[in-house]
Amino acid sequence: PAAKRWAGEIRITGKAQINHKEEVREAKFASLIWGHIFSDSIRVRSRLTTRIPLAVNEDEEAPVVIAPAEDKTWAVELNQKLEIPIQLTGKGSRKGNLTIEPNELFGLLRGPPTVNIGEKETEGTLVIDFKPNGNFKIEPGQYQFALMGVGVTQYRHNLPASEAATAEVKRLEALIEAIKSDVELTEVAAEKSKSTLEQVKQNAEQLKQAQAAYDTALKVNQAAKDRLKRAETTLTQATNKAKSTEKKAAAADNKFAAWSKLITVNVTKPAEKK
Repeated sequence: PAAKRWAGEIRITGKAQINHKEEVREAKFASLIWGHIFSDSIRVRSRLTTRIPLAVNEDEEAPVVIAPAEDKTWAVELNQKLEIPIQLTGKGSRKGNLTIEPNELFGLLRGPPTVNIGEKETEGTLVIDFKPNGNFKIEPGQYQFALMGVGVTQYRHNLPASEAATAEVKRLEALIEAIKSDVELTEVAAEKSKSTLEQVKQNAEQLKQAQAAYDTALKVNQAAKDRLKRAETTLTQATNKAKSTEKKAAAADNKFAAWSKLITVNVTKPAEKK
């Protein structure tokens, strides 16, 4: 929640004890071009890539943060069930149930167990049966997986852009009012200079000075009118942009997925019967 705005390239490394020696490996990245919703009817093109970018957006929060109620290494005997209490936190909003399941649990082929946590609820319990069968190739050992939650949230696309566009419209409206006032003042000054010019036509020296003052007043007035025209054009553009961003930022139902940190489970052999 305290992460600040950031963008850049990242590296991912893995560490493991192999033959009593720590090994460190850097992950290789791949990218996908997935342009169709029906992934089983098209060929998904993939390729290796040397770099991977990551961006952090501090203006938005995840709809929910998923975590087990206890931060520990879990243990269960083979052929027994493991109950994992789940706690939901975060300031995001969601609609309807959040369906949570174990994600990437090695040996579990399909149909993972799930638990539904209601819109107004923050707790639930996921029950995983560690009994080997045709769908779950499980044996004693250490396993890691994440809790994946899928639900619906009211999402507003790039709300800061909409707010900034609205603020810019208000700024331009205030600026235009100030420029209009300048236009009125310069028009009054130009009319006054014109009146003075009419009065001194019989005096050559005064006429020259009055003409110069009148020309200057006209230029100042025209400059104010030009500024007003440019400001009104900019306001029109800003208003259109504000309407567009406001439309994009309108709250709409959006499906999302969220993951917990990795959970470690030690599966042990069944206790010997005495």
